[in-house]
Amino acid sequence: YRLEVSSPGIDRPLTRFQDFIDWAGHEARVTLLKPFDGRKQFKGDLAGAEAKGEVFGIVDANGTTHFVPFELVAEAKLTM
Repeated sequence: YRLEVSSPGIDRPLTRFQDFIDWAGHEARVTLLKPFDGRKQFKGDLAGAEAKGEVFGIVDANGTTHFVPFELVAEAKLTM
């Protein structure tokens, strides 16, 4: 047998809604199941979340905050 212990590291996946709250202020890359606000991918700093309705904010490179429903997330990871 071989036991291997590893860490998610820089590309830590964000799988729960609580992760978007816990990692507010960190940069993330989010891919959606279908387009929202005319985009299917967002990259920027997480800007917290609203538990009511499960919506999280992400601030893109232009400084625009997008409020995205968690239910549309296909994949999300922290980036460096």
